[in-house]
Amino acid sequence: MLMDCPVCGKANPLQSRLCGHCATPLLNMCDRCHFENPPGFRFCGNCGFRIGETVPVAEPRQLKEQGTTGHITKRLRSMMPEAFAEKIAAERGREGSERREVTVLFMDLQGFTSFSERNDPEAVFERLGYYLSSFIEVIYAYEGSVDKFTGDGLMALFGVPVAHENDPERACRAALDMQRLLNTINEQLQDKSASGNELSMRIGINTGQVIAGSIGPDLRMEYTVVGDTVNVSKRLETAAQPGSILIGESTYHRVAELFEGEDKGTLELRGRQEPVHCYQLKGLHALPASHGRGRVRLPMIGRAEELNTLEETVRKSYRGMEQVILITGEAGIGKSRLLRAWQRRTALQETRVLYGASLSYRQPISYWPFITLLQNLFDIREEDSDELRWQKLENGAQELASELAPGELLPFIAHFLGLPIPDEEMAWQLQQLAPAQLRQQSYIALRVLLVTLAYQQPLVLILEDLHWADSSTLDLLSFLMGKSSKVPLTFILVTRPLEGPASERLSKMSSEVKAELTRLALAPLDEQEMELLIEAWLSPAEGEQEASGKSLTPLPAPFREYLLAQAEGNPFFLEELLEMWAAQEYLIYQHGQWELRPNLTIEESAIPPSLNALLTARLDRLPEDAHRTLQLASVIGRTFPLNLLQHLARQQIRPLPLAELLEFLEAERLIEREGPDGGSSRWRFRHPLVRDTLYQEMLRSERRDLHEVVGGSLELLFRERVSPKTGGWSGAQTQQVELIAHHYEQAEEWERALPFLRIAAEHAAARFDNETALLYAKRCLRLVEKTFVSWDTCRHLHELMGEVYLADNQFNTAEQHFRIAMETLDEAQIEDARRTAELFRKLARLNERRGDYEEALRWLNRAQSELEQDEKAQGSVELARVLNDTGWVLLRQGDLPRAQALAYESLRLLEGTEYLQDIASAYNRLVATYMVQGNWQQAEAFALKGLKLRESIGFQPGIASSCQTMATLLTYLGRWDEALQYAARMLGLGHSTSSRSTECEALILQATLYLYKGALDRALSRAETARARADELALLPLRLQAYRTLAHVHQARGELREAHLLVLRAIECAHLLGEREAEATTHTDHAAILLARGKVREGQSEARQALRLATELSIPMVVAGARRVLGACHLSLNDLAGAENHLNKAALIYGQMNLPYELARSTLLLARLRMSQNNAKDARVLCKQAARAFCVLGAVAEFKYARALVKKWVAQPPQGVVASTL
Repeated sequence: MLMDCPVCGKANPLQSRLCGHCATPLLNMCDRCHFENPPGFRFCGNCGFRIGETVPVAEPRQLKEQGTTGHITKRLRSMMPEAFAEKIAAERGREGSERREVTVLFMDLQGFTSFSERNDPEAVFERLGYYLSSFIEVIYAYEGSVDKFTGDGLMALFGVPVAHENDPERACRAALDMQRLLNTINEQLQDKSASGNELSMRIGINTGQVIAGSIGPDLRMEYTVVGDTVNVSKRLETAAQPGSILIGESTYHRVAELFEGEDKGTLELRGRQEPVHCYQLKGLHALPASHGRGRVRLPMIGRAEELNTLEETVRKSYRGMEQVILITGEAGIGKSRLLRAWQRRTALQETRVLYGASLSYRQPISYWPFITLLQNLFDIREEDSDELRWQKLENGAQELASELAPGELLPFIAHFLGLPIPDEEMAWQLQQLAPAQLRQQSYIALRVLLVTLAYQQPLVLILEDLHWADSSTLDLLSFLMGKSSKVPLTFILVTRPLEGPASERLSKMSSEVKAELTRLALAPLDEQEMELLIEAWLSPAEGEQEASGKSLTPLPAPFREYLLAQAEGNPFFLEELLEMWAAQEYLIYQHGQWELRPNLTIEESAIPPSLNALLTARLDRLPEDAHRTLQLASVIGRTFPLNLLQHLARQQIRPLPLAELLEFLEAERLIEREGPDGGSSRWRFRHPLVRDTLYQEMLRSERRDLHEVVGGSLELLFRERVSPKTGGWSGAQTQQVELIAHHYEQAEEWERALPFLRIAAEHAAARFDNETALLYAKRCLRLVEKTFVSWDTCRHLHELMGEVYLADNQFNTAEQHFRIAMETLDEAQIEDARRTAELFRKLARLNERRGDYEEALRWLNRAQSELEQDEKAQGSVELARVLNDTGWVLLRQGDLPRAQALAYESLRLLEGTEYLQDIASAYNRLVATYMVQGNWQQAEAFALKGLKLRESIGFQPGIASSCQTMATLLTYLGRWDEALQYAARMLGLGHSTSSRSTECEALILQATLYLYKGALDRALSRAETARARADELALLPLRLQAYRTLAHVHQARGELREAHLLVLRAIECAHLLGEREAEATTHTDHAAILLARGKVREGQSEARQALRLATELSIPMVVAGARRVLGACHLSLNDLAGAENHLNKAALIYGQMNLPYELARSTLLLARLRMSQNNAKDARVLCKQAARAFCVLGAVAEFKYARALVKKWVAQPPQGVVASTL
């Protein structure tokens, strides 16, 4: 019999549910009993229910009337994974209907009716909601969608609105997971039906074509489906026995190689004329189907040019030319494959290769690539005790860098790795350094180690996945790269383009590096190269082709073209596609070669639309234990230590045979051992996409549970090093603390996460890693809102954030956090004078850096008062610090006597203690006060003390700073040869510490000294290099010094135009800095230039402005300089009385300050004044005095000029020498 379509009028077979001509539904399914009714029926012919109405079984009527439906809808949608929700949203724009292949799952709870009869409707509804919510989470995990609820069951769809290449497989996995979950819930709730049996479920699954279309915005996710496939699925569920899963034949054929199924033959299903062949789903296969041959390592194809460039570039470094290679390319394009090919080529060469990679965690661990690099270098393993770690580091350092003193390297590398230091002297050495100093010294030590290794043997550092690198890693990388062009060292940086927060900075950093930079941007392979890759994959295993006597059978052109079109030049994608075809037996390995399955069509061999979907399909076909092992590893991270994975495996219900599984997974080329020799106890995923795919496929609840286990395992394994209760973070391993914090936070174990996050914040601040410290501190504060914490923790966090913002010059934000910390102390009524004073002192330092000296003094006075009122705090280190800081502010205000007195009082409290940095700070304050007074002997004595103290600590940047102080002092004193020695030592320290600013300051000192000695060519060379370095660093204080020094050199050479331009730039820098002393000295320089260029009136005006500023500052040396230039202007204008006044006062100040060079220059000007006054006798005496002074000092130019005056009685000096007398 035939049935006419009511829309198009065409005839259709009687049992057709849809018109074969226009797809109009021909049968109406009852939503209550699922009976198929003919078109036009308003009520079901089987049960009488009104067709088109929704069955109100998921919600009791009284609850529905209270608006519960919207609440449940919102709740269920909140359960949906974020990534899946985004896919659903992307599909919502579809309009109309479409034909789709879909797998339909019906589930019905058995035994729930009895429970409903014995309980209150509201309790029944809540319990049903609990069950269904749990099952829905499973469905969402496999990216299925809930189409409708059917009483105490549901209907789920796999394939709409989001399709996958393995939807039948996903539906079967979801069914098995729901069964296991129900058993777990039964055990937890211990609910029994009236018959005494636990709740069970029936599930039916079928796959086939349906018509899918948008219906409305409800729990059906705007989609529903109609077709025979839906009906068969429901009938299978009804026919299934409680606790069983029946699947249709179409589903079974798609999943047969993965799941065990019992053939149930054909069943007569209600409403169908033809029987349905079905299978009972039993579970996953114990072992996967064999492909017929082991996986092979494919050759490098299509990257010959890049491989040669890589090899040639590394060879350049062998000749002492530091290289940086930036390799960029999309995921799977072959970056790691290229590196492995290069390593195989260079395996026999004398090259040391060190490897590190970034993590893809949301909050990366600071310096992780370099930490793993050093751990591999020194063979430090996760399971090693602290004693063994230290021993390995000590022995390794002795073996690899025996020429370096232990204190120069060991304590700083140990600190970088987070190792406790058993050597008391070395531990004491670190305690003397502030966080910023410790970070700088650790950077230096790492650079020294790498350079030392490179000089022994050409060194290559491979740093992968840098698109995930944290800011600290990039800071260190920037510090290490391109500091010397004569080191056989190569940095190979591997990243994806424009992906991750670090990509932009990495690209910019690579462009600015001083070493030779080579860029390798890996493009997709062309069609010919991809065909070669297919041929290599299909090639018989070694020796098998000869045994079979057959030649390689190429893929038919349509299949080959289909593969090429899908892979789009991505070799990893192509390889995974071929693996999938082999797994599904589209490709069969027999008689030593691969062949396509007979009669295979393109449509049957459908390829998933993305690499992620393809990876999912491959991973899901692994044996259950192997898949679970990978899941556990994915929670740990891209790299996973064996001992931690073993700890996790022991937590499983059924123990996992790890050794066998890891060997299997390595053979499957999914994981590999870390380290070049493969002997490491750490493993890693061969590709980060594999790890990410595994991690994302797990239920969020399962991920939380596993993260908790990982965090607990780490805490157990490293308890002595990381427990907050045992003191300490000071002895903890930084990376372990951060890992524990990460895992507890991901587990939503807020109370357990908070202590470790706080420790991680403290660690980052101690490393001067301010950005990371802020991230951790902010996360701590977010957790504070979710759990109970002490007032002290809140105070500490805000104080820590204040310090970090202050270090970053964000004064307003820093002040907000300091004030919150202060309010917390007040609210908690905590009486702790030391903590309160420390907080006040930090607020004072903030205002001092702002330039608000009065406000700074107000806070310092409050801090001092707080400490003096507490007997325990009197005489404390904190009081010494307060006094020292107060003295510094007073010195800036010009209150020299009080500043010096407070510096001495601070020193009295500190001497004899181990607070060497504070003692050095007090020495510096005293040097400054004595320099202002002109007491050079005392200033030199304290400067030498500070230098020796810093040498005992071993802090190289501090030593360089002390050398600068000594060079400056000796320059003023006229001991220029000694000053040059200190400047040369400072330059060497700047080079060894890779501090370009230190090098710049040393060059400025050398230029000044050569200028004074009359070596103008040397002075010009040093000054021009310093100016270029200052411009490159873009630091205003350095630019100011460099411009002034180069201007002085040009002026001495008679190049007045160049000198004038440089002085104007120096004035601009001084104004931008807001430094009044700098403004006074630059205006003095400007006046001297104008005078030398004959613009006497303009010079006089500038000199007066400089004198006014200098007088306000009460800095004698600056006052004397301004008066000397102003006196010279009066002399040029023939205002002899004015010249006498200013020149005598300048000479008096220089004499009182015991500055021989400056006094001699002033004396020479006074000699010119006496000549103008016709007092030749006194002029001759003054000239001789100046000449003798210049001769003793070694000031060649000035000595020649003074001697000429004596001999010739020339009143006007030669052009070009005027500047040196001003």
